[in-house]
Amino acid sequence: MNYYYLAAGILSLILSVAHAIWGDIQIIPDLNNSNSTELTKIAFFIGWHQVTALLAVSGIALVLFAAKIKSTVSKSGAIVILCIVIANFLLFLIVSAFKMPSLLTDSAPQHVMFSALIITIVLGLRKHVK
Repeated sequence: MNYYYLAAGILSLILSVAHAIWGDIQIIPDLNNSNSTELTKIAFFIGWHQVTALLAVSGIALVLFAAKIKSTVSKSGAIVILCIVIANFLLFLIVSAFKMPSLLTDSAPQHVMFSALIITIVLGLRKHVK
């Protein structure tokens, strides 16, 4: 059993639920009350929940990979998930830095959680090699 993959999978699942709930409470109501077009509102809603779905599917995959220590599929899958998580995290950091720098400090708990997710997947990959 690769406990790092298991921990990363559980963390990813928790992040997916938190992302969905937080968005529905903090972001979506403001969007719905805005003067944006219906198309813009729907496009944002879909994009927001695509991230939620990606976190959920990644979490499920990592939990399944946890039991397949020697599988090349689990290693390759974990690498793909790691690349996606890193790319999304970097995109968030870069866009925030240029568009709304205060978001970098306001979202510090998310930085900690996503950094923990990345580190845990990397540790799982290291265990996979041994």
